[in-house]
Amino acid sequence: PAADDCPADLNNDGVVNVSDLLILLGDWGSCPGCPADLNDDGVVNVSDLLILLGDWGNCPEPPAPTGACCFEDGSCTPDVTSDDCDSLGGNYNGNFSSCGTCPQPPSGETCGDALELNDGDTLAADTTGNPVGNAPLCNGLAPNQPTVWFLVEGNGNTMTAAVDSLDPFGNGSNAAVYCASCDSLICVGSASEGSGDNPFDAELSWCATEGETYLVAVWLQGGAGDLEVTLTEGSSCTSTISCAPAGDCVGHCGGQAPSGCWCDNGCIDFADCCQFVCNACPGLVHCDANPGTCEGNCGGQDTDPNSDGCWCTDDCGGFDDCCEDVCDFCPELAICETCTAVNCTDNVGEACGDDQNSGCSADPPTLLFDDINLGDTKCGNIWADDGLRDLDWFLLEITEPTEVTWAVDADEISNAWIIGGAVTTCGTLDTIAFDSGCSIVLNACLAPGTYAVVVGASVFDGFACPGYQYEATLTGTPVAECDGNGGGDPNSCAGNCGANAGNCWCDEGCCDFADCCADKVAECGGCSPA
Repeated sequence: PAADDCPADLNNDGVVNVSDLLILLGDWGSCPGCPADLNDDGVVNVSDLLILLGDWGNCPEPPAPTGACCFEDGSCTPDVTSDDCDSLGGNYNGNFSSCGTCPQPPSGETCGDALELNDGDTLAADTTGNPVGNAPLCNGLAPNQPTVWFLVEGNGNTMTAAVDSLDPFGNGSNAAVYCASCDSLICVGSASEGSGDNPFDAELSWCATEGETYLVAVWLQGGAGDLEVTLTEGSSCTSTISCAPAGDCVGHCGGQAPSGCWCDNGCIDFADCCQFVCNACPGLVHCDANPGTCEGNCGGQDTDPNSDGCWCTDDCGGFDDCCEDVCDFCPELAICETCTAVNCTDNVGEACGDDQNSGCSADPPTLLFDDINLGDTKCGNIWADDGLRDLDWFLLEITEPTEVTWAVDADEISNAWIIGGAVTTCGTLDTIAFDSGCSIVLNACLAPGTYAVVVGASVFDGFACPGYQYEATLTGTPVAECDGNGGGDPNSCAGNCGANAGNCWCDEGCCDFADCCADKVAECGGCSPA
């Protein structure tokens, strides 16, 4: 026992007996500060002797030490014993520890602090206050807004991450999956708004190799907000993507790597550089990013500490924060496409900033639609300002199977959709066709029913009123049947070769991600999932 627990045990052997009495008698008299001065009056005398005799015998057991009891959710109970912490189901953090020393659960704010996501999980997250994800361009996408990260362990099966945007302003969701490590992320795949169950959601499937760790970056298009991610596991698969972190350019600087990509100064002009060219070959011209430039930064942000943090992505035009030379170094970006001015007479009649036909894009939905018929041309204005964007929804009634074309021309890069499902009530929506650009042509075969054709801004800022003009024409030709395409069955490749059918894909890339429609080979030929 410590001396404080049994002060009369002068030799600290756990018992007050003759040995302690002899020590006290040896210190008899004036003795300030002596251990035998049990009442601290500066003198060892009869008073101290009586205290010692009163404590005669075995000293009491000292109380068990206490510390912080930490729980997996980051909460803590202070000042409990190790045994009591075990009974509470916590982790004892050591004697005399405080709750401030408890480890905190992952926040998802950075790649290295990713939230664990397992099959069947649905996790809600708010990206507000999170940093922009520091990740390379992945199939044309890279995080350019506050990001939340998730971690998925591969087991040899196909994984599907469905990202639902819960943002009340219609900010669509995006996702990119990487492997290797946070320091050298390797692109596996990406998906943008419109690839999920409704026009603002994203859905991405990939083959998750057993033993590999996958890092999923998720963000909203127009800024920060709430979202929800659901992971589901599919059938077994074989991935064609290597997650080895070494990089193709090691030993090949100035030339071509065996895999076919390039490691020289010219590769930046042809967008065929190996993914980690600058890790292996930092001496290349385009690996020395100058402040305020997109040189070597296409798809991301100029992070040089001396720069203004400008961006080199498709979204930067909408936020007016593009680097001045974005189109010199990144001409493949959609933001660098030059649109031809539209010249038509407005017949939509929606004043800029008004809400006449926002359809299902608001939260809650306004259920405000304009009608459209086959053969109609709509001329209207679109605006995007202060985190909000204008989407014009037009309701279409189809009375017989029809091959439909929705052709949109706009003054600026815009989005267009053909949407099925419960459009009149804004229930479950199916994205039948979607694309972005200056001139968009969407084709779909629609079974009898009600549909929406939509046109709107692709960004959330940069086009304050009066906005810009668009002209959109809807045409159609009756057919005997749609063979399951369009609104009839979003799981068929009939009429969708090279694109998305709604719930599955009909292009050559679907083989790598095992998300081809079942009739992909029969309808479109070519590869099939492994």
